[in-house]
Amino acid sequence: MVKISEILNTSCDYLLTGKAFNIAEAKNLAAGVAQKKENAADVAVSFAVIAGLILLAIGLGILTDKDKQNLSDLLKTGDGEKLSQGGK
Repeated sequence: MVKISEILNTSCDYLLTGKAFNIAEAKNLAAGVAQKKENAADVAVSFAVIAGLILLAIGLGILTDKDKQNLSDLLKTGDGEKLSQGGK
C-alpha cells in the first residue's frame, strides 16, 4: 500500500478512503479529545474536594440536621441545581 501511494504520489489515506489526510482537522480532533480529558479530570478533583469537605463537616458536627437532609436529598436526586440555588 505504501509503495503504491509513493508511485502515485498520494497518501495511503487517499487510496483507502478517497479523502486526503487533513493535518489541521487531525490536530483539532486531538485537541478536542485532550480538552475533554482535562475537563473530566477537573470535575473528578472538584467532586473529591467537595465530598471531603462534606465528610469533614459531618465529622466535626458543624452541619445542622436541615443541612444533612438537603445533602441527602441532593445525593438521592443527583440534582446539581439545588447546589447552585443554595440548597433551596
